[in-house]
Amino acid sequence: AGLRVVLFVSDREKEDYKKEFARDGVEIASIPPIRYTRLYSFLITVSRSAFHARLNKWGHWGELYLVVGLPFWKICIYRVVAYALGTVPGIARLVQTIVRFLVVRIPSSTELKNVFEIYKPDFVFATSATFTSFDVPVMSEARKRGITVVAGLRGWDALSNMNFLLLHPDHLLVQSEYVKDMAVKYHFMPSPRVTVVGFPHFDWYTKKELVVPRAEFLKRFGIDPAKRMILFAAAGGIWADREADLALVFNDLVEQKKIPDDVILVFRHHPLRTQGLEKLEGLRFVILDTVQPRDLPGPGDPEGDRVDFVHKFNSLYYSVMVVTTLGTIVLDAVALDKPVVALAFDGKKKYPYAKSLRRMFSGACLDWSEVAKCGGMRMVFSPEEF
Repeated sequence: AGLRVVLFVSDREKEDYKKEFARDGVEIASIPPIRYTRLYSFLITVSRSAFHARLNKWGHWGELYLVVGLPFWKICIYRVVAYALGTVPGIARLVQTIVRFLVVRIPSSTELKNVFEIYKPDFVFATSATFTSFDVPVMSEARKRGITVVAGLRGWDALSNMNFLLLHPDHLLVQSEYVKDMAVKYHFMPSPRVTVVGFPHFDWYTKKELVVPRAEFLKRFGIDPAKRMILFAAAGGIWADREADLALVFNDLVEQKKIPDDVILVFRHHPLRTQGLEKLEGLRFVILDTVQPRDLPGPGDPEGDRVDFVHKFNSLYYSVMVVTTLGTIVLDAVALDKPVVALAFDGKKKYPYAKSLRRMFSGACLDWSEVAKCGGMRMVFSPEEF
């Protein structure tokens, strides 16, 4: 009673938030695009470059050379600077302290000043502590006004894959002990100010009313209910095209009777990356999942999000196994107790290490090497192992 909740959202999202959340005691306040100073943009660059967890891995620097095309001399300079500023604990702590000191002293944007003056919040909760385009400026404005700030994280790899925290909230809520360790070790958050709360996303997986009858669900794909379904969750990215080649490898293995022929692979491609999908046409043991977010209402549309989530949930629920190259869907699969096979080879073609899927499972990418170490997935490095 007497509590007022105000959701600060960007202008373009206001109507979607109204559809989902407008009710008594809840207001939706839209914020026009926030203008940033050159100093803030520079500090964001520092937070991304001088950060230990991802950018100082050798595999990433090879990727910059072979994939992005940066000159080798420039990569060497970047690496030396990033290693010095982000890896040596004493220097890294000093760099982060200086950046955070400056962030809250950058002049406030008019857009944020106005909305804080209108609503005068007593408490601010930021849903994504690493989101530099929106949440960080909001947290910074709150800090200047002496308002308590609590923040969450958008994803399980947000603290190891992006940039260091530009601002320490008064309290940080994280998904797991692994993420808490990241916050303390690499972002120097005081441990007592970090609390493990679990994955809110996984609450949905306990809602059995979302489960569609199996025969009805498999009918969407034209799959005989007597068959077993394997879900291929494609990650897209620079390897979107070769993921289709990996599905071809699967089909060949079944044709050669190296895999039982009572299984069907459902290929769920990345919604924004569709390279190579024409290769899957006419295959006996691979079916393309055509229910994709891009076919639904616009991003952020509540009904479209629900339709896609329920479809993805049932795809996982009825799969006997999840196959992937890499992606957060590994955690979704494990949450539903599904075995995961991670493909760490490139189909029928050999690629240089920096362009190869192999590098994602051999320490070049911190999170995935950790998942592999703890037994969260089985890795395969050849069609024979597959």
